[in-house]
Amino acid sequence: MSRPSKRISTAPMALASDGSILVNAAQLTTKDDLAAVVECARASGLPVFVGVIVPDRLRKEVLRDLDDAAADIVGRLGARLAPKRSRRP
Repeated sequence: MSRPSKRISTAPMALASDGSILVNAAQLTTKDDLAAVVECARASGLPVFVGVIVPDRLRKEVLRDLDDAAADIVGRLGARLAPKRSRRP
């Protein structure tokens, strides 16, 4: 008896918060079995990221949190990024 096939994302790539560019391992093989895709990724000898897509019901919340975090970062960087004003005598 075989297990039901897991759904695999067809997105060809993603960007990680550490700056890494991730390629969908499913694009590296013709197999549609999750275990086979993971094995193909492992066989590449490269670091492997395994994750899941955030469900639609949580997407707005996650995007809001990311936006808040980005706003905090910009707030901290703002003064350092703004051009220095010269003092006039």
